[in-house]
Amino acid sequence: MTPQGRVRRSRPAGTATAAALVALALVAFAAAPASAAPANFVGLQDWKPLTAEKFGRLDRANVHVWRNIFVWNTVESERGTYKWDRYDRMFADAAANNVRILPILIGSPPWANWKPQLPPKNADTRRRFYKFSEAAVARYGPHGEFWRGKPYPPSVRAVDWEVWNEPNLRNYWGKVDPRAYGNFLRLTSAAANRADPDVRIVSGGLYTGGCSAGMCVDDFVRGMFSVDGVEEAVDAVAIHPYTAKGTDGVFDWLDVLRREIRRATGSSKRLMITEFGWSTSGSHYTTVSRDAQARLLNSTFRELIARRHEYRLTAAIWFGFKDLGGDSWQNGTGLFDQEGRIKPSWRKLVEVTDGRL
Repeated sequence: MTPQGRVRRSRPAGTATAAALVALALVAFAAAPASAAPANFVGLQDWKPLTAEKFGRLDRANVHVWRNIFVWNTVESERGTYKWDRYDRMFADAAANNVRILPILIGSPPWANWKPQLPPKNADTRRRFYKFSEAAVARYGPHGEFWRGKPYPPSVRAVDWEVWNEPNLRNYWGKVDPRAYGNFLRLTSAAANRADPDVRIVSGGLYTGGCSAGMCVDDFVRGMFSVDGVEEAVDAVAIHPYTAKGTDGVFDWLDVLRREIRRATGSSKRLMITEFGWSTSGSHYTTVSRDAQARLLNSTFRELIARRHEYRLTAAIWFGFKDLGGDSWQNGTGLFDQEGRIKPSWRKLVEVTDGRL
Protein backbone atom coordinates (compact mmCIF):
# COMPACT_ATOMS: atom_id res chain seq x y z
CA MET A 1 0.00 0.00 0.00
CA THR A 2 1.34 3.42 -0.93
CA PRO A 3 1.48 6.21 1.67
CA GLN A 4 -1.43 8.66 1.59
CA GLY A 5 -1.38 12.47 1.94
CA ARG A 6 2.31 12.97 1.17
CA VAL A 7 3.08 15.20 -1.87
CA ARG A 8 6.58 15.56 -3.26
CA ARG A 9 6.98 19.16 -4.45
CA SER A 10 9.79 18.47 -6.91
CA ARG A 11 11.62 15.53 -8.42
CA PRO A 12 15.25 15.52 -9.48
CA ALA A 13 15.80 15.32 -13.22
CA GLY A 14 16.18 11.82 -14.64
CA THR A 15 14.09 10.03 -12.01
CA ALA A 16 10.72 10.14 -13.78
CA THR A 17 11.19 6.84 -15.60
CA ALA A 18 12.41 5.06 -12.48
CA ALA A 19 9.49 6.44 -10.49
CA ALA A 20 7.05 5.26 -13.17
CA LEU A 21 8.53 1.76 -13.07
CA VAL A 22 8.23 1.67 -9.29
CA ALA A 23 4.61 2.79 -9.57
CA LEU A 24 3.87 0.05 -12.08
CA ALA A 25 5.54 -2.52 -9.85
CA LEU A 26 3.41 -1.41 -6.90
CA VAL A 27 0.25 -1.72 -8.97
CA ALA A 28 1.26 -5.20 -10.12
CA PHE A 29 2.05 -6.22 -6.55
CA ALA A 30 -1.30 -4.95 -5.34
CA ALA A 31 -3.07 -6.85 -8.11
CA ALA A 32 -1.30 -10.13 -7.32
CA PRO A 33 -3.38 -12.61 -5.28
CA ALA A 34 -2.48 -12.25 -1.59
CA SER A 35 -3.31 -15.91 -1.00
CA ALA A 36 -0.87 -17.42 -3.51
CA ALA A 37 0.38 -20.66 -1.98
CA PRO A 38 4.10 -20.64 -1.16
CA ALA A 39 6.24 -23.64 -2.06
CA ASN A 40 6.00 -26.59 0.32
CA PHE A 41 3.13 -25.12 2.34
CA VAL A 42 0.09 -27.00 1.02
CA GLY A 43 0.29 -30.75 1.58
CA LEU A 44 -1.76 -33.93 1.53
CA GLN A 45 -1.87 -37.30 3.25
CA ASP A 46 -3.89 -40.49 2.87
CA TRP A 47 -4.45 -43.92 4.34
CA LYS A 48 -2.36 -45.55 1.63
CA PRO A 49 0.97 -44.68 -0.04
CA LEU A 50 0.77 -43.03 -3.45
CA THR A 51 1.86 -44.58 -6.71
CA ALA A 52 4.31 -42.76 -8.99
CA GLU A 53 1.33 -41.81 -11.18
CA LYS A 54 -0.48 -40.19 -8.23
CA PHE A 55 2.67 -38.31 -7.21
CA GLY A 56 2.65 -36.95 -10.76
CA ARG A 57 -0.89 -35.73 -10.21
CA LEU A 58 0.24 -33.89 -7.08
CA ASP A 59 3.03 -32.26 -9.08
CA ARG A 60 0.58 -31.04 -11.73
CA ALA A 61 -1.60 -29.67 -8.96
CA ASN A 62 1.34 -27.76 -7.42
CA VAL A 63 1.09 -29.81 -4.21
CA HIS A 64 4.64 -30.64 -3.22
CA VAL A 65 4.37 -32.05 0.32
CA TRP A 66 3.15 -35.56 1.13
CA ARG A 67 2.88 -36.65 4.79
CA ASN A 68 3.42 -40.39 5.11
CA ILE A 69 3.89 -42.82 7.97
CA PHE A 70 7.45 -44.12 8.22
CA VAL A 71 6.89 -47.39 10.05
CA TRP A 72 9.68 -48.71 12.25
CA ASN A 73 8.32 -52.25 11.93
CA THR A 74 8.53 -52.06 8.13
CA VAL A 75 12.24 -51.26 8.36
CA GLU A 76 13.32 -53.34 11.36
CA SER A 77 10.85 -56.19 11.80
CA GLU A 78 13.87 -58.33 12.68
CA ARG A 79 15.93 -56.71 15.39
CA GLY A 80 19.16 -55.26 14.06
CA THR A 81 18.32 -55.71 10.33
CA TYR A 82 17.19 -52.67 8.34
CA LYS A 83 15.22 -53.10 5.12
CA TRP A 84 14.77 -49.86 3.19
CA ASP A 85 13.32 -51.17 -0.10
CA ARG A 86 9.76 -49.93 0.41
CA TYR A 87 10.82 -46.44 1.40
CA ASP A 88 13.50 -46.22 -1.27
CA ARG A 89 10.73 -46.66 -3.84
CA MET A 90 8.46 -44.13 -2.16
CA PHE A 91 11.14 -41.43 -1.88
CA ALA A 92 12.26 -42.02 -5.46
CA ASP A 93 8.69 -41.86 -6.84
CA ALA A 94 7.98 -38.68 -4.88
CA ALA A 95 11.26 -36.98 -5.76
CA ALA A 96 10.87 -37.77 -9.46
CA ASN A 97 7.63 -35.79 -9.31
CA ASN A 98 8.94 -32.84 -7.26
CA VAL A 99 7.20 -33.94 -4.06
CA ARG A 100 8.84 -33.81 -0.64
CA ILE A 101 7.95 -36.50 1.90
CA LEU A 102 7.13 -35.48 5.47
CA PRO A 103 7.79 -38.75 7.35
CA ILE A 104 6.07 -39.71 10.60
CA LEU A 105 8.41 -41.88 12.68
CA ILE A 106 6.01 -44.44 14.18
CA GLY A 107 5.08 -48.09 14.54
CA SER A 108 6.65 -50.58 16.95
CA PRO A 109 7.83 -54.02 15.80
CA PRO A 110 6.35 -56.94 17.76
CA TRP A 111 9.57 -57.28 19.74
CA ALA A 112 9.20 -53.66 20.95
CA ASN A 113 5.47 -53.64 21.72
CA TRP A 114 2.77 -56.17 20.95
CA LYS A 115 0.49 -53.30 19.85
CA PRO A 116 2.18 -51.79 16.78
CA GLN A 117 0.48 -48.39 17.10
CA LEU A 118 1.95 -47.89 20.59
CA PRO A 119 5.51 -46.74 21.39
CA PRO A 120 8.33 -49.08 22.47
CA LYS A 121 7.60 -50.30 25.97
CA ASN A 122 10.94 -50.25 27.80
CA ALA A 123 14.28 -48.46 27.90
CA ASP A 124 16.04 -51.00 25.69
CA THR A 125 13.45 -50.91 22.88
CA ARG A 126 13.21 -47.12 23.09
CA ARG A 127 16.97 -46.96 22.49
CA ARG A 128 16.41 -49.12 19.41
CA PHE A 129 13.79 -46.61 18.20
CA TYR A 130 16.25 -43.74 18.57
CA LYS A 131 18.83 -45.73 16.63
CA PHE A 132 16.27 -46.44 13.89
CA SER A 133 15.38 -42.73 13.73
CA GLU A 134 19.04 -41.81 13.36
CA ALA A 135 19.48 -44.35 10.57
CA ALA A 136 16.34 -43.12 8.74
CA VAL A 137 17.50 -39.50 8.80
CA ALA A 138 21.00 -40.54 7.74
CA ARG A 139 19.44 -42.19 4.70
CA TYR A 140 16.68 -39.77 3.64
CA GLY A 141 17.42 -36.50 5.49
CA PRO A 142 18.72 -33.29 3.89
CA HIS A 143 22.20 -34.80 3.36
CA GLY A 144 21.13 -38.44 3.29
CA GLU A 145 23.02 -41.18 1.54
CA PHE A 146 19.92 -42.06 -0.52
CA TRP A 147 20.30 -38.81 -2.50
CA ARG A 148 23.93 -39.26 -3.45
CA GLY A 149 24.45 -39.59 -7.19
CA LYS A 150 20.75 -39.05 -7.93
CA PRO A 151 19.46 -36.14 -10.03
CA TYR A 152 16.91 -34.89 -7.48
CA PRO A 153 17.04 -31.27 -6.24
CA PRO A 154 17.52 -30.45 -2.53
CA SER A 155 13.91 -29.19 -2.38
CA VAL A 156 12.54 -32.77 -2.37
CA ARG A 157 14.68 -34.10 0.48
CA ALA A 158 13.03 -34.90 3.80
CA VAL A 159 13.79 -31.90 6.00
CA ASP A 160 10.86 -32.11 8.47
CA TRP A 161 10.42 -35.30 10.51
CA GLU A 162 7.41 -35.83 12.75
CA VAL A 163 7.84 -37.91 15.91
CA TRP A 164 4.85 -40.23 16.38
CA ASN A 165 1.22 -39.34 15.73
CA GLU A 166 -1.41 -37.92 18.09
CA PRO A 167 0.46 -38.78 21.31
CA ASN A 168 -2.35 -37.18 23.34
CA LEU A 169 -4.62 -40.13 22.38
CA ARG A 170 -4.76 -43.51 24.12
CA ASN A 171 -5.05 -45.12 20.68
CA TYR A 172 -1.48 -44.03 19.85
CA TRP A 173 0.19 -43.78 23.27
CA GLY A 174 -1.71 -46.10 25.59
CA LYS A 175 -1.69 -44.42 28.99
CA VAL A 176 -1.21 -40.82 27.84
CA ASP A 177 1.78 -39.20 29.54
CA PRO A 178 3.00 -35.87 28.13
CA ARG A 179 6.23 -35.96 30.12
CA ALA A 180 7.05 -39.46 28.83
CA TYR A 181 6.33 -38.27 25.29
CA GLY A 182 8.40 -35.14 25.86
CA ASN A 183 11.40 -37.22 26.84
CA PHE A 184 10.82 -39.55 23.87
CA LEU A 185 10.66 -36.51 21.59
CA ARG A 186 13.83 -35.01 23.07
CA LEU A 187 15.87 -38.19 22.61
CA THR A 188 14.51 -38.85 19.11
CA SER A 189 15.48 -35.31 18.16
CA ALA A 190 19.00 -35.81 19.52
CA ALA A 191 19.38 -39.02 17.48
CA ALA A 192 18.07 -37.40 14.30
CA ASN A 193 20.37 -34.40 14.70
CA ARG A 194 23.37 -36.68 15.14
CA ALA A 195 22.62 -38.01 11.69
CA ASP A 196 21.99 -34.60 10.13
CA PRO A 197 22.02 -31.29 12.02
CA ASP A 198 19.92 -29.67 9.27
CA VAL A 199 16.91 -31.85 10.01
CA ARG A 200 13.83 -30.17 11.54
CA ILE A 201 11.92 -32.08 14.22
CA VAL A 202 8.13 -31.76 14.45
CA SER A 203 6.21 -32.90 17.52
CA GLY A 204 3.47 -35.45 16.90
CA GLY A 205 0.28 -33.73 15.76
CA LEU A 206 -2.11 -33.25 18.69
CA TYR A 207 -5.72 -34.29 18.10
CA THR A 208 -8.15 -31.58 19.14
CA GLY A 209 -10.76 -34.13 20.24
CA GLY A 210 -8.35 -35.59 22.78
CA CYS A 211 -10.19 -34.53 25.95
CA SER A 212 -12.47 -37.57 25.78
CA ALA A 213 -10.01 -39.98 24.16
CA GLY A 214 -6.81 -39.17 26.01
CA MET A 215 -5.74 -35.67 27.06
CA CYS A 216 -6.75 -32.16 26.06
CA VAL A 217 -4.34 -30.22 23.86
CA ASP A 218 -3.62 -27.51 26.44
CA ASP A 219 -2.79 -29.95 29.25
CA PHE A 220 -0.61 -32.03 26.95
CA VAL A 221 1.38 -29.06 25.65
CA ARG A 222 2.14 -27.85 29.17
CA GLY A 223 3.23 -31.31 30.27
CA MET A 224 5.37 -31.91 27.19
CA PHE A 225 7.25 -28.63 27.55
CA SER A 226 7.81 -29.20 31.26
CA VAL A 227 10.54 -31.69 30.29
CA ASP A 228 14.00 -30.11 30.28
CA GLY A 229 15.40 -29.83 26.77
CA VAL A 230 12.16 -30.23 24.81
CA GLU A 231 11.96 -26.56 23.88
CA GLU A 232 15.38 -26.79 22.22
CA ALA A 233 14.71 -30.22 20.71
CA VAL A 234 11.59 -29.39 18.72
CA ASP A 235 11.51 -27.06 15.72
CA ALA A 236 7.75 -27.04 15.16
CA VAL A 237 4.68 -28.07 17.14
CA ALA A 238 1.94 -29.84 15.18
CA ILE A 239 -1.81 -29.92 15.66
CA HIS A 240 -4.79 -31.66 14.02
CA PRO A 241 -7.61 -29.08 14.24
CA TYR A 242 -10.68 -31.07 13.24
CA THR A 243 -13.63 -28.81 14.00
CA ALA A 244 -17.31 -28.16 13.40
CA LYS A 245 -16.71 -24.40 13.36
CA GLY A 246 -15.20 -24.19 9.90
CA THR A 247 -12.27 -21.92 9.16
CA ASP A 248 -12.77 -19.97 12.39
CA GLY A 249 -12.52 -23.21 14.36
CA VAL A 250 -9.13 -24.03 12.84
CA PHE A 251 -7.81 -20.63 13.94
CA ASP A 252 -9.33 -21.07 17.39
CA TRP A 253 -7.18 -24.17 17.81
CA LEU A 254 -4.08 -22.43 16.51
CA ASP A 255 -4.72 -19.73 19.11
CA VAL A 256 -4.97 -22.37 21.86
CA LEU A 257 -1.75 -24.01 20.74
CA ARG A 258 0.38 -20.88 20.56
CA ARG A 259 -1.07 -19.54 23.84
CA GLU A 260 -0.11 -22.73 25.69
CA ILE A 261 3.36 -22.80 24.13
CA ARG A 262 3.93 -19.23 25.32
CA ARG A 263 2.67 -20.08 28.81
CA ALA A 264 4.95 -23.10 28.98
CA THR A 265 8.08 -21.64 27.45
CA GLY A 266 7.76 -17.86 27.56
CA SER A 267 8.33 -17.74 23.80
CA SER A 268 6.78 -18.85 20.51
CA LYS A 269 7.42 -21.83 18.26
CA ARG A 270 6.82 -22.56 14.61
CA LEU A 271 3.49 -24.32 14.13
CA MET A 272 2.40 -26.93 11.62
CA ILE A 273 -1.01 -28.37 10.80
CA THR A 274 -0.21 -31.97 9.94
CA GLU A 275 -3.87 -33.00 9.55
CA PHE A 276 -7.13 -31.19 9.04
CA GLY A 277 -10.21 -31.63 6.90
CA TRP A 278 -13.95 -32.18 6.68
CA SER A 279 -15.74 -35.37 5.71
CA THR A 280 -18.54 -36.05 3.26
CA SER A 281 -19.67 -39.31 4.89
CA GLY A 282 -20.56 -40.75 8.28
CA SER A 283 -22.03 -39.08 11.32
CA HIS A 284 -19.49 -36.72 12.88
CA TYR A 285 -19.09 -33.06 13.71
CA THR A 286 -16.86 -32.68 10.63
CA THR A 287 -19.42 -34.21 8.23
CA VAL A 288 -20.64 -31.79 5.55
CA SER A 289 -21.90 -31.89 1.97
CA ARG A 290 -19.46 -32.15 -0.93
CA ASP A 291 -19.97 -28.53 -1.86
CA ALA A 292 -19.46 -27.43 1.74
CA GLN A 293 -16.25 -29.46 1.93
CA ALA A 294 -14.97 -27.61 -1.12
CA ARG A 295 -15.92 -24.21 0.32
CA LEU A 296 -14.27 -24.99 3.66
CA LEU A 297 -11.09 -26.25 2.00
CA ASN A 298 -10.91 -23.10 -0.11
CA SER A 299 -11.55 -20.60 2.68
CA THR A 300 -9.31 -22.34 5.22
CA PHE A 301 -6.29 -22.82 2.99
CA ARG A 302 -6.52 -19.24 1.73
CA GLU A 303 -6.77 -17.85 5.26
CA LEU A 304 -3.92 -20.05 6.49
CA ILE A 305 -1.72 -18.91 3.62
CA ALA A 306 -2.57 -15.25 4.19
CA ARG A 307 -1.88 -15.43 7.94
CA ARG A 308 0.99 -17.90 7.96
CA HIS A 309 3.56 -15.34 9.11
CA GLU A 310 1.33 -14.17 11.96
CA TYR A 311 1.08 -17.74 13.27
CA ARG A 312 4.60 -18.84 12.25
CA LEU A 313 2.84 -21.60 10.33
CA THR A 314 5.13 -23.63 8.08
CA ALA A 315 2.69 -26.08 6.44
CA ALA A 316 -0.92 -27.23 6.33
CA ILE A 317 -1.70 -30.85 5.41
CA TRP A 318 -5.19 -31.90 4.31
CA PHE A 319 -6.34 -35.40 5.22
CA GLY A 320 -6.98 -37.20 2.95
CA PHE A 321 -6.48 -37.80 -0.75
CA LYS A 322 -9.09 -40.45 -1.65
CA ASP A 323 -12.20 -41.76 0.12
CA LEU A 324 -12.19 -45.32 1.38
CA GLY A 325 -15.96 -45.67 1.43
CA GLY A 326 -18.10 -47.02 4.24
CA ASP A 327 -19.86 -45.27 7.10
CA SER A 328 -16.88 -43.90 9.03
CA TRP A 329 -16.33 -40.14 8.80
CA GLN A 330 -12.58 -40.75 8.55
CA ASN A 331 -13.13 -42.54 5.24
CA GLY A 332 -14.86 -39.57 3.61
CA THR A 333 -12.32 -36.74 3.94
CA GLY A 334 -10.78 -37.38 0.52
CA LEU A 335 -10.65 -35.07 -2.47
CA PHE A 336 -11.54 -38.00 -4.75
CA ASP A 337 -14.33 -40.48 -4.12
CA GLN A 338 -13.65 -44.18 -3.61
CA GLU A 339 -13.92 -44.76 -7.36
CA GLY A 340 -11.25 -42.14 -8.01
CA ARG A 341 -13.63 -39.51 -9.37
CA ILE A 342 -12.88 -35.86 -8.67
CA LYS A 343 -14.87 -34.22 -5.86
CA PRO A 344 -15.47 -30.44 -5.89
CA SER A 345 -12.84 -30.06 -3.16
CA TRP A 346 -10.04 -31.19 -5.50
CA ARG A 347 -10.98 -28.49 -7.97
CA LYS A 348 -10.84 -25.90 -5.18
CA LEU A 349 -7.44 -27.14 -4.02
CA VAL A 350 -6.05 -26.78 -7.52
CA GLU A 351 -7.41 -23.24 -7.63
CA VAL A 352 -5.67 -22.43 -4.34
CA THR A 353 -2.33 -23.77 -5.59
CA ASP A 354 -2.74 -22.43 -9.13
CA GLY A 355 -2.11 -25.93 -10.43
CA ARG A 356 -3.69 -28.17 -13.03
CA LEU A 357 -6.36 -30.86 -12.64
